[in-house]
Amino acid sequence: MKIKTIVALIDLTEGTKTIVEYAKAAALAFQSKLTLLHVLTNQPVVVDIGIASPTFFLEPTAGQKKEHHDRLAQIRDSLAASGIEVSAEEFQGVPVEELLPECRRLHADLIVMGAHHRNILDQLVFRSVSHRVLHEAVCPALVVPIAKSAEGSTSGTQEDISIPASKNTP
Repeated sequence: MKIKTIVALIDLTEGTKTIVEYAKAAALAFQSKLTLLHVLTNQPVVVDIGIASPTFFLEPTAGQKKEHHDRLAQIRDSLAASGIEVSAEEFQGVPVEELLPECRRLHADLIVMGAHHRNILDQLVFRSVSHRVLHEAVCPALVVPIAKSAEGSTSGTQEDISIPASKNTP
């Protein structure tokens, strides 16, 4: 079986570096094309008015959109400098609803994604993107665990992917 197209699902959080490193290794090993997919999600805001507090979703600001676009371009350019045929696409919306159809359109042979550790309540209330992708993807998926102790880790070699810190990161 030939793995020609690898799709890496990244959210530009702490675990992105690890996901990109695995996607890079797979792309080099299989001599595959790599596509980075990122969804800029609307941010939930809870209006605290008591027991039945409604939740609204705010669209990202122009500044947030530009910041994400620039960070995604920097990751893409760093991978291209490693000799990988790479492209990057970004969407706005709900991650799974945007990502799964795009993986199908790209004819992905392998999906690389991260799984953040969540507490049991989060798992019950918010089904994770990785969980949905695993159950609905039409190709194999590599799930990279993003351990809390490894999130934000800066250890590594000179060949590490350069991922700029968010302006919101302390």
